[in-house]
Amino acid sequence: MKAPALSQQDRAFIEDLVLHAKSSEKVFETLLHNLFNTFSSDDELMKYVHSMKWRIKMPTIFGTS
Repeated sequence: MKAPALSQQDRAFIEDLVLHAKSSEKVFETLLHNLFNTFSSDDELMKYVHSMKWRIKMPTIFGTS
C-alpha cells in the first residue's frame, strides 16, 4: 500500500514534532528509568510484571538523522 502524499504543512509539523522529541530525549530517558525503578523496587507491583525491557528510538526527519 502506497503511503499518502504529505503536504508541506504536514511535513513541517512532523519535523517540529521530531525536533521536540530529540530535544526531550533526556526527559524520556529519565521517565523510563523512574518507571523501571518504581516497578522493580515494589514487590507488590512486581507480582504483575513478567519482564521489563525498553529502548528509546529516536526518529529521523524524512531520511536525515
